[in-house]
Amino acid sequence: VHSASTRRPKSDFQRSFIEHIAPVLNPASADPNADFQRLIQAFDVFNQASESLQQSYNELQMEAHRLAAELAMANAELERSLAEKESFRNYLKNILESLSNGVLVIDREERAAVCNPAAVALLGLSPDDVRSARSYRDLAIPASLEEFITAARSRDMDPPPDAELHWNNAAGQPQFLSVSASPVSDAQGRNTGLTIVLKDITRLKELEIQTQRAKQLQAMGEMAVQLTNEIRNPLGSIELFASLLGTELRGQPDFKGWAEQIVTGVQFLNNIVTNMLTFTRTSKPQTKPLDLNGLILETLAFVEPVLQQRKICLERPTAGDETLLCLGDH
Repeated sequence: VHSASTRRPKSDFQRSFIEHIAPVLNPASADPNADFQRLIQAFDVFNQASESLQQSYNELQMEAHRLAAELAMANAELERSLAEKESFRNYLKNILESLSNGVLVIDREERAAVCNPAAVALLGLSPDDVRSARSYRDLAIPASLEEFITAARSRDMDPPPDAELHWNNAAGQPQFLSVSASPVSDAQGRNTGLTIVLKDITRLKELEIQTQRAKQLQAMGEMAVQLTNEIRNPLGSIELFASLLGTELRGQPDFKGWAEQIVTGVQFLNNIVTNMLTFTRTSKPQTKPLDLNGLILETLAFVEPVLQQRKICLERPTAGDETLLCLGDH
């Protein structure tokens, strides 16, 4: 089909076509040729519309390909971002679970949103208890900790001071915790919850108690040293006068025996005092050459009465003239 501007003279085919199609177009038309021209013009308009639609379709198809490519890139970027966020979330979760301090997060609905394993162990809870609790008040936590959380939540964005809490755990043993709280806020600065950090200081408290007890024992030791010095001086006087009294009572055996018992008792007390002073002082050995053979003979002579009493026979090795010297502390 050709447009009117490019029409050529009617051929026999056109005349035959017009003769056959004219009755169909308008059987009552007096000018079939004009009707045919109008049909040609309609086809021209239809062709132009088809070409315009084809061009629009091609442009739409190109735009669809471009949008599909952009969507694929956006999806890939979104998947990468989600993977990074998931990796970072797992990283923070691993850090939270590996902390030795307990972390307890209370949201605005009073639920325990986060409770790491350390907090579960310190509070004697189970993960199921934390998940099923509708409020931190439903958890089996000590009353002092519940009061601390309630007071901290009432301060809104003002963090409360740290506190040291004490209670007995499930085994009945004393447990000391250092508790601190800090508010949690969103990007707009609105309060969304409260973070509670629990630190077990039971061992530290035990060391403090031991240190305090050691200081008390040290003070008692220093006081005992002063007392022994004060006791030792009159003991020497008592021993001296008792010895003199025994000398004066040589003609009275009974009274002399009593004086000797006083001397013996005083010497016993003096030995106790001397041992206490020796224990409290840091003594350094003073070594010098010592005859080992002589020391052995003196020791055997000292225990010989006991051996004879118990009928123990001791064979002494024959000592030569050689002197065996060693360093000893007299």
